[in-house]
Amino acid sequence: MFVLDLHPEHWRIDMGAWQQYKKTFLPMQVIMLGVSGAIFTYSHSLPAAGTFWVTMQASALVGAAWGSRLRRKVRSDLGIAAD
Repeated sequence: MFVLDLHPEHWRIDMGAWQQYKKTFLPMQVIMLGVSGAIFTYSHSLPAAGTFWVTMQASALVGAAWGSRLRRKVRSDLGIAAD
């Protein structure tokens, strides 16, 4: 079950996700620009290319958060201390 908690007292920043995003930022931007450029080249549609670019940006953030969570879970299961 997914619960969206919008109360400011429960907001937190996952620094592990931010570190993961920073580590993969440049290679991901190159790929995203290449894919968006290819879509624009073949479709001649800026809105289509922009939609793909925005979707890939959001996916990169979600992927970094998910990867950070999985890393914490695996480390916890193995008894390894957090970074």
